Amino acid sequence: MVLRGNGEVKSKSSQKEATSHSKVESSREHSHYEGDFLMLRRLMRKLCSIIIDGGSSANVASARLVGKLGVPTLPHHFLAIPS
Repeated sequence: MVLRGNGEVKSKSSQKEATSHSKVESSREHSHYEGDFLMLRRLMRKLCSIIIDGGSSANVASARLVGKLGVPTLPHHFLAIPS
């Protein structure tokens, strides 16, 4: 599913109903991200695209979004186990 800047939502079901020209254009756009999950979301009135690689263990997309959106962060408090 893709959320466009004008608020239009494009999904696989709407692609089936699209013309062959738009199908070719759509497949050309997404072929670069084959095997990855591409998601576009509108967060805090900003359009953000996220590419998530299923084999990666680093959460780079979230760190980048936090920085771009200016979301305040707090340090993690570890629970100390008494010895």
